[in-house]
Amino acid sequence: MTVDIPFSTIDSTQADVEARPTKQAKIAHSTMASTSTLRLLVQRHPSHPLAKLPTRGSAAAAGYDLYASEKVLLPKGGRKVVQTGICLAIPTGHYGRVAPRSGLASKHGIDVGAGVIDEDYRGLLGVLLFNLGDADFESELHARPPECRMGHTACCIFPDDERLY
Repeated sequence: MTVDIPFSTIDSTQADVEARPTKQAKIAHSTMASTSTLRLLVQRHPSHPLAKLPTRGSAAAAGYDLYASEKVLLPKGGRKVVQTGICLAIPTGHYGRVAPRSGLASKHGIDVGAGVIDEDYRGLLGVLLFNLGDADFESELHARPPECRMGHTACCIFPDDERLY
């Protein structure tokens, strides 16, 4: 399955906005975003035939909801890798970031660790969850523990012959 992921970028070519040099037009121009699309290949792993594919909660959502392909029992103070049952092929020049859901974090103390998915990773996507709450955490199959967001990859050069101080 291929998922089209809207990816917001600032569009500086809005001629109709530039033609109206009012304060409102300048504010509108600075906040206008166009949407380009990334093509992301998503597949259920053969060992998880009931895995649920990622979904987007609304057109304005920053990330895609990921779903657990297993029941989760996470004791207070514990950690566990929860399987999603899916594999991703992230486009060149991008990465995925698994982020905690604010509701689970605030209500139950559930946090996500080690959340970067490199563009060359093609294995089963697991999510490392930590229970920082005061009680054991339990959820059913297809619960939405984290979400996945896409970002651009920046390649850096680290010269060792320059001084910063």
